[in-house]
Amino acid sequence: MKVDIDKLPKSRIKLLIEVSKEELGKYVKLAGEKLQKEVAVKGFRTGKAPLNLIEKEVGNARYQQEILEIAVSQSYFAAISENKLVPLGPPQIKLIKFVPSDILTYEAEVEILPEVKIADYKRIEVKKPKFEVKKEDTETVLSDLRKRSAKVKEVDRSAKKGDKVEVDFEGFLGGVPLEGGKSQNQPLVIGEKMFIPGFEENLVGLKKDDQKKFEITFPKDFAQKNLAGKKAKFEVKMKQVCQVDLPTLDDNFAKALGKKNLAELKKELNISIKEKKEAEAKRKMEEEILSKILEKTEVEVPESLIQSEVEREIENLKNNLERSGLTLERYLEHLKKSLDEVKLELRGESERRVKIGLVLRKIAELEKIEAKEKEIKEEISRILETYTGDREEFKKKAESNEVKKDIEGVIVARKTMDKLIEYATK
Repeated sequence: MKVDIDKLPKSRIKLLIEVSKEELGKYVKLAGEKLQKEVAVKGFRTGKAPLNLIEKEVGNARYQQEILEIAVSQSYFAAISENKLVPLGPPQIKLIKFVPSDILTYEAEVEILPEVKIADYKRIEVKKPKFEVKKEDTETVLSDLRKRSAKVKEVDRSAKKGDKVEVDFEGFLGGVPLEGGKSQNQPLVIGEKMFIPGFEENLVGLKKDDQKKFEITFPKDFAQKNLAGKKAKFEVKMKQVCQVDLPTLDDNFAKALGKKNLAELKKELNISIKEKKEAEAKRKMEEEILSKILEKTEVEVPESLIQSEVEREIENLKNNLERSGLTLERYLEHLKKSLDEVKLELRGESERRVKIGLVLRKIAELEKIEAKEKEIKEEISRILETYTGDREEFKKKAESNEVKKDIEGVIVARKTMDKLIEYATK
């Protein structure tokens, strides 16, 4: 078999494959044996009829088609294996010449896993981010816990700072209603500064059913640039005023959360905060290392991998929206964008993620990093600890090669990233 490889743009190749007369003879025999098992010839048991009678029974056209299919399939696989290529999909076959028992020549165009030319990743250096668990960090978490355990009761009085209220409101800019600037029964806690500066302050003193009009100037650095620095008018109606009674921060509060006392609660919170900060510090290091490697990496990212990543992001978005009671269609209507426009916006980051995946794969190969069977089992156990779906169903899926391969990929990527951090911080 002779194989010529022509490199095309976007990580595609064209293989010109010539199958010799001798090799083609093997495929003719295989085709005959296959048809012997499938075709019944009168007077012979299945699989025992002579090949000349089999050919006569099925017809020359089908016999030649069977030879061609087997010859192309097996010779293409052999060509891919011998040249250590990793195809990303089925090939496009173009038949050039086929004479049964004599010669077969065809072209196979296919997208392959690209060559990754990577810089000396062992020489990349980054500094470990410094962090500490401050007293304020613990106090912030304790404050949030108290708010979650707070008792809320409706009161017949003017609203004040710390109250939880519900309001109807609508904003206007130059007399025109603001897009997305209207809401009914909107809950908020006065003083938490979750709204535009000045909005919550204007609710102080209002009782249930009170109405008020006021002006607010949007901050100059407001996220919506068309509103930044502009003055808008708001009309609000107070629908409900509730007093928020926070629990006392003491041992009883800690016991209600399953701890022995307040000291134990604070200790565990400190550990949790530290772990979170460590994870964030590691994430920043990973991002810095990867950015430096990508700057010096040459790789032609296959279009199919980019498209697959975009589709995966769309599927994640769809699932997240459904959990919030929304649909992708409604979301697109709200954005006033088409699905194609959103896909285009996702393309840049999707291409970067694919590039990162290819880089980590290459480094794992160079470092001979693999996922052991024990590590795969441990990872499945970790997933099951927090899995909210059908655990037995997940266990069955985890036994499939596809899911195992995904888990293996996660483990290898993690170990590879740890190795890069080790090199960058030594």
